Amino acid sequence: MTTLKLAVAVGTASACFVPTGVLAQAPASFGHPPHLERAFQAGISPDSIGERIRALTERPTFPGSPYSEVVAERTLDLFQAWGFDAHIERFVIPFPRAVERRVDLLGPAPFAAALHEPPLPGDPYSAQQDQHLETYFIYGPDGDVTAPVVYANFGLREDYDTLERLGVSVVGRIVLVRAGRMWRGGKVQLASERGAAAVLVFSDPRESGFFDAVPYPEGPGRTPDGVERGSILYGKYPGDPLTPFRPAVPGADRLSIDSADNTVARIPALPLSAADAEPFLAALDGPVVPPEWRGALPLTYRTGPSRSDAHLRVRYEWRDIEIRDVIATLPGSTWPDEWVVRGNHHDGWVYGAQDPHSGHAALLEEARMLGRLYQEGWRPKRTIVFASWDAEEQGVIGSTEWVEAHASHLAANAVAYLNTDVLGPGILGASGSSAWADFATEVAATVTDPASGLSLLERARLAGVESMLGGGAGNSVAYDADAERLRMLPPGYGSDHHSFVSHAGVATLNFGFSGGFSLGAYHTIYDNHAWYSRFGDPGFEYGAAAARLNGVALMRLADAELLPVRFTPLAVALREEVDGARRIYERLRARHEVARSPLGRSAVEAGVRLPVSATRSVPPLDFGMLERALTAVGVAAERYDATRARGSGPAGQERIARANAAVRQVERAFLRPGGLPGRPHYGNEFYSPGRLWDTVPVPALGDAMLDGDWTAATAQLPRVAETLTAIAEAIDQATAALGASR
Repeated sequence: MTTLKLAVAVGTASACFVPTGVLAQAPASFGHPPHLERAFQAGISPDSIGERIRALTERPTFPGSPYSEVVAERTLDLFQAWGFDAHIERFVIPFPRAVERRVDLLGPAPFAAALHEPPLPGDPYSAQQDQHLETYFIYGPDGDVTAPVVYANFGLREDYDTLERLGVSVVGRIVLVRAGRMWRGGKVQLASERGAAAVLVFSDPRESGFFDAVPYPEGPGRTPDGVERGSILYGKYPGDPLTPFRPAVPGADRLSIDSADNTVARIPALPLSAADAEPFLAALDGPVVPPEWRGALPLTYRTGPSRSDAHLRVRYEWRDIEIRDVIATLPGSTWPDEWVVRGNHHDGWVYGAQDPHSGHAALLEEARMLGRLYQEGWRPKRTIVFASWDAEEQGVIGSTEWVEAHASHLAANAVAYLNTDVLGPGILGASGSSAWADFATEVAATVTDPASGLSLLERARLAGVESMLGGGAGNSVAYDADAERLRMLPPGYGSDHHSFVSHAGVATLNFGFSGGFSLGAYHTIYDNHAWYSRFGDPGFEYGAAAARLNGVALMRLADAELLPVRFTPLAVALREEVDGARRIYERLRARHEVARSPLGRSAVEAGVRLPVSATRSVPPLDFGMLERALTAVGVAAERYDATRARGSGPAGQERIARANAAVRQVERAFLRPGGLPGRPHYGNEFYSPGRLWDTVPVPALGDAMLDGDWTAATAQLPRVAETLTAIAEAIDQATAALGASR
């Protein structure tokens, strides 16, 4: 409430703040009259969005479920009714189901985990028990493990270092970790590398339960019995694990499950609710954990090992299923081969009202209105492609297979991919390709924030003002006050933009909201219409705001003559990534220097244990070559932006097309030939995930440093510099093409 009051008080003089510096450098026209955007925004209906969420989540929507096919066919029917050329692209993937699951605490006080989410009063969906997907992790191995339990906080690298320092071994033991801070598959992979025999991941109420919110059904918080399902697919490749680099179309050659080196996690794992985890935590001996490790359950958090063994058993039945991507297009009138792609997935872990249908229903509402404008005579200059993806939750499978199926066309002609996923109330934020930051800022200025009545842009700006008045720096996560534009965060991973960014080198944009909604039902049976209509986005107004935002962005990208990019923000973002890698290096070097100092040696002599990673020698690394390449990128970016600002715009369709083709190649230049070390599918030098599917700056270099492989780290520096040089050269080529087209 404080934020909204401040926004109204400070923002009354200007209901649509737009930084003058941004608009001064923006193109004068997007190729269509302004009334079309006004008509589009006016036609967006929150009620329609809410009704589609209800209709598409009547039954569970996980891949292979009976209702999954219904959702795809209904989505296809809608696109066709709205005038799109629409079809379903089908792929075949393995989908294991857990046919046996047990987690027991043995010894004098035995306990059997329920591994079950019960029906709740007032929630008719939770009563459809025979239709729910069981609580398990997909793409894990069979396992039968009996061992003591050790608690490892979130299961991060530094958490294992802390356990080493405390003298607690995880070798051969079952590791119990909290959900959050890193993808669950990375937690399992890292635990296996540290020698653990199995992993249990539980939802602590400090992150998603009663600590922050009243539990469902009274409030939006996670219930004590809520279980976060998920994928733990070994992260060497995204998509179908049996057809790396090629689409999993029916009849395609496939690896066998046993021979695929990226099919399953290395050790067995299961998810637990807070209620199921509590007896295991209560059974732990060992040191009391550091304060930052403590959750909200009513007990003393200790490291373990446990007084009694635990027993984990899981067995899977593997079968092939067909997944369905629904693809719909409005053909371009001027440059039909150029694609602007807009996507959201339609599969949920169970019902998926919030994840993904909050975003999916907004996408459909955009398509309805764009279809109406098309039928009334509007013709986009570029082809608009809508994609309703399947099997995102299992490892961004549907979108990855489609990217692989259309790789050559995307490489040559994709302009941008606009993604959404989970939506709900809050402050607008943007992530994706930093060259689009000013474009995103302009679009955000056109849409009204439902809670404050201000523009989405101004509400984001005022969040920064509030931060400053409260003692912060004045820069919120969402808005960069110094540059007077939305802060374009890195694209990240784990949603359907994943392969567009890291494999195809396509510019991406992801609008979302944060800070105003709960993820208490995330990946549970309670993520359904009953929960979402009360606690997710009551009134569905933010779904409508997202539809207006993405729809305006689609129209402008489809109709813009010269693509609305500026490369100076890109140069700044690349420097931030390199600085992040440098900070990793400086932290590791400083820690090692302390360990080998007289003070550190004295501590060891006094009995203080050091983690192995602190004892490894950290050689000098020459970041100078990266600095020189970054300077070249900055100079090239300023040259392009100045050239763009001076001209009146290119003339002639062929010249415009050549200039835009050169602009698109800048994103492709982020791809390292042959991919990152050991992970050839991931080519984006700066915006691929880390090898644990975590966020690591400059991942090939960052991972090598975090793994203590300094030979590899040294070898990565010139490779990263080569990519930066290629980006600078691509920007210069875009400048030359732009100048030649004027």
